[in-house]
Amino acid sequence: MSAPPTQVAGDAEVASLEAELARWPLEDLAARVVVPVLDLRPGADAARVGAPAARALVARGVGGLILFGGAAESLPGVLADLRAAAPDALLVASDLERGVGQQVRGAAALPPLAAVGAADREDLARAAGEAVAREALALGIDWLYGPVLDLAHEPRNPIVGSRALGRDPARVAALGAAYVQGIEGAGVLACAKHFPGHGGTLVDSHDGRPTDARTGGELRARDLVPFRAAVAAGVASVMTAHVAFPGLSPAAPAGLPATLDPALVDGLLRRELGFAGLVVTDALLMDGVRAAAGSEALAGVLALEAGCDALLYPREPEAV
Repeated sequence: MSAPPTQVAGDAEVASLEAELARWPLEDLAARVVVPVLDLRPGADAARVGAPAARALVARGVGGLILFGGAAESLPGVLADLRAAAPDALLVASDLERGVGQQVRGAAALPPLAAVGAADREDLARAAGEAVAREALALGIDWLYGPVLDLAHEPRNPIVGSRALGRDPARVAALGAAYVQGIEGAGVLACAKHFPGHGGTLVDSHDGRPTDARTGGELRARDLVPFRAAVAAGVASVMTAHVAFPGLSPAAPAGLPATLDPALVDGLLRRELGFAGLVVTDALLMDGVRAAAGSEALAGVLALEAGCDALLYPREPEAV
């Protein structure tokens, strides 16, 4: 595998970036890092999360939308209309771990990633990633939240299960890297999740505040292996886990999730693994981060301070 990209920028590059940022009002910069939901599922509160609500947020300059639901025949038009309302480029993302049909009615459904892992063929993993990405792109989705690179080594884990490629670090690394290459070779952004690994927990971070109490040595030897491979494969983005890892960050306050921990985002992911792409939070409405910070808005601030670049799926995007 090739070496991970360097994180060192030259003086001219830094100066150019600072000059570009100086042209933006602070409120616009804040909007660009927020990625709220576009929920087109039947029964969703359209006034709060549907297309009209999303259009207002898009006009405010949010950096992207997370899609749930929709129909294959109408979705391209809906997304084209939203992009036309955007003052700048707009990413549309979705959780498509089981194919586009997981979210969009009339699109193709695939088995979970555990089936890809059971086949244990890198060519098949690459083809699966490419197939999902091509259909997503045809419908207007250009950012795929996957692959899941958590290891399925804890059978009591309530959130990973069949979403994972397997439990062997080397095989998950190889298959995950191939899946990333399939997605990005088709022109869609991939997102390795949930860094540095959600596979060893007994609590679902949607509903509580999980801690993985294993040693840093074990986590480095196992859970970090697939993420190292994804970084080396050129993955465009990495999603953080709302999980505390005292073995990897012994100086952090007890219960501080990786999403809010500079030692894990800026230190481990950026500096040690050499990741130079986009770091995104898991959903801010989840208890695993909201309870740790005290509010969604403060969780967003702390996540940015830790080194995250984008704040996903807050319940109250304007507050964030």
